[in-house]
Amino acid sequence: MERRFFFLPVFAVFCAVLLTPANAAVEKGHYLIYEGINTQMTVLWQLDDTYTQLTPMTISTDASDKPQSKVWTHDGLWWTVLPNSSGTFLWRLDGTRWTNILKLSSYTDTRADVKVSGNVVHILLYRGISSELVSAEYVSATRAYQLWTERSTTSSVQLDSGGETATLDIDSTGRMWVGFDTSSEIRVRYSDWPYSNWTAVPITIASGVNADDICVVTAMPDASMGVLWSNQNARRFGFRVHTDGTDPTVWSDEATVRETC
Repeated sequence: MERRFFFLPVFAVFCAVLLTPANAAVEKGHYLIYEGINTQMTVLWQLDDTYTQLTPMTISTDASDKPQSKVWTHDGLWWTVLPNSSGTFLWRLDGTRWTNILKLSSYTDTRADVKVSGNVVHILLYRGISSELVSAEYVSATRAYQLWTERSTTSSVQLDSGGETATLDIDSTGRMWVGFDTSSEIRVRYSDWPYSNWTAVPITIASGVNADDICVVTAMPDASMGVLWSNQNARRFGFRVHTDGTDPTVWSDEATVRETC
């Protein structure tokens, strides 16, 4: 079973609380957290509130405070995607040490968001307007990942200028969505299997947001795709839903999640 977890997910945790029914339990996930400078990752935070000291690993850019998921479990092992001075790599946690398994990019300034789908992990390497999608598949015999045989090349994900972050998810039809912000709008683009090409024209979900606002896209359990975003100008959080398999440009009216932002 695969599980995805967030780095310092203040926005993501808040979103989960807002979208969870009042009578449902909210489970705290595992987190990688920093001790000292932002590029020195040393601690794994466990569910039972105990701490396991890891061998320090220096990375070339901080993971930042965005709603991205870059840590997951598969086949009983922990995995992550982080850059160092030699590029961006997929890492496996062996004991208390992260082992370099697969080089994904030569760029050293990426911030990853991952989507696990069975034995395949799809990795958005966020670099603003020059973002990329890399996919890898798990090989149980070696307990490692290799580039996805269905698309072993990197897919260019052309985002728009003025943004801070982007996230991805896959709906119930297999369509992949990327949600991102610009200096004044919240937008999405989509791609169909094997995710080689993306829509040239983005779909605008919301406008009039602040340059500091962000969003997250997530597959909902009722066969729909949701986008949640902050709007500091209006001092609220907004949410819109798209029903899987319908016209990709048709989204629900905005629902105000909370009036304070």
